[in-house]
Amino acid sequence: MIGIRKIAIFLSFLILWEGLGVAFAQEYRSSQLERIADYVGLPCQDHDGLFYRALRYQGYPVTVIVRNGEVTHVGYSLFTPSQRQHLSEMQCNFIERMALTADIPDFYGIDINQYLYDEQVEFWEGDFSVLKTIATDTTLVVQDTMNERKIHIFSFYTRNKQRRLLTLTYPTNYRLISGLDMTEAENALLTDLNRVRVERTPTTELVDSMLQPFGDSSIWYIRGDTLFLPEVNANRFYNYNEEHGEYNLLYSEDYPKETMANLVTGVEIENQFVLDVKLVKYGYRKEQFQISLRRWIAFCLQTDCKPYFWAAWQEDNQMIDSELLMHNEKLGYCHIMKMTFDPLILGEKSGTIQARLNSYVRISNVKSLFQEND
Repeated sequence: MIGIRKIAIFLSFLILWEGLGVAFAQEYRSSQLERIADYVGLPCQDHDGLFYRALRYQGYPVTVIVRNGEVTHVGYSLFTPSQRQHLSEMQCNFIERMALTADIPDFYGIDINQYLYDEQVEFWEGDFSVLKTIATDTTLVVQDTMNERKIHIFSFYTRNKQRRLLTLTYPTNYRLISGLDMTEAENALLTDLNRVRVERTPTTELVDSMLQPFGDSSIWYIRGDTLFLPEVNANRFYNYNEEHGEYNLLYSEDYPKETMANLVTGVEIENQFVLDVKLVKYGYRKEQFQISLRRWIAFCLQTDCKPYFWAAWQEDNQMIDSELLMHNEKLGYCHIMKMTFDPLILGEKSGTIQARLNSYVRISNVKSLFQEND
C-alpha cells in the first residue's frame, strides 16, 4: 500500500512538473505580449485558435489568439470574430492591445498620454473609457479609412451608424501596429516564410481596352502604379494567342526583364526558381537563407504587399540587376529586395537568383536605399 501511495505521489508530482514545463515553454510573438500575459494571468494555451472573450481583466472581456503554438494576440475584446474577418486583423489586434495596456500601470514606462503623443495616436472623439465600454457591446459598426497623410481613422458607431461613439487615429507605423521591435519582426519574418502556402492569385479577365502595345513588338502590357520612380512600377506583360483568341502572361527568354516582372508580381507562372537571400538585419547583422521565388511572392501578396519592380542590364550585358519593392501601404513599410540573375536561367524555369533583402523598411527611408552599394 505504501509503495502504491509513493508511486501515486510521484506520478502527481511528475504531472505537475510537466504542466509547469508546458507553461514555461509557452511561445509569444513579442516580449510585449508576454508582459501582457503576465498581467492578465493568461493560462498556458495548449491549442491554436481565436479565443474570443476567453478571460477577463479588470471586469472587461479579453480575446486571445494562438497560432502554431505561439500567442500572437492578447487584448480587450473590441471586435467580434465576424468583424475581424472584414477588417485588418493586425489593426484590430493593435487597438485591442492598446486598450488593455492602458489599464496596466506604467506599462510603457511613461504616462499613457505621453506615450500616445509620442506615437501620434489621437482620440478625435471619445477616450479610453469609451473604448473599453465598447467591449461590452457586440452590435456596433466599425469603419476604417486612411486620409491623404496616410493616417488611419478608426471609428465606432451605434447600429445603422445613427451615432458615432469614438474615433481613433494613428499613423501607418508597422512597429507601433504590430507591437514588434525590429529584431522580433525579422525573427517573425523567417518563421512566417516557412509556414506560408503558395496559392494562385485571382486573375482579372482581360479586355482589349486594358492593354497597350509595348513598343514596336508583338507583346502588350497593362500599366500599373509607380512607386517613387516611373521605372519602379507594377506593369504586367502579355502576348496574344491567336489560336485561342486570348492574352497570356508573357514568358519568353527574348524578354527577360518583362518576364521577370511577371514572375515577381504574381504566382500564376509555375517555376522552380530559388532565391539565395542575404537578409540585412538590425544592428548590421546578416543572415543567409534560401526560399523559392513563388513562396516569397506568395508571402508578400498574402500580407497585403503590392509588388513594384525595376530591372536593367549590367554594363557587360551578361547579367541583370533588379529591384523588387513589396509595399504595404496600410502598415507603412516596404520589403526591398535587390536581385541579380543570369537571363539564361529563364530557359529552364529553374535556377538560383542572388538576392539582398532589407525587411520592414519604413516608407520614409526607402529612397535612401536606392543609393546604397552592395
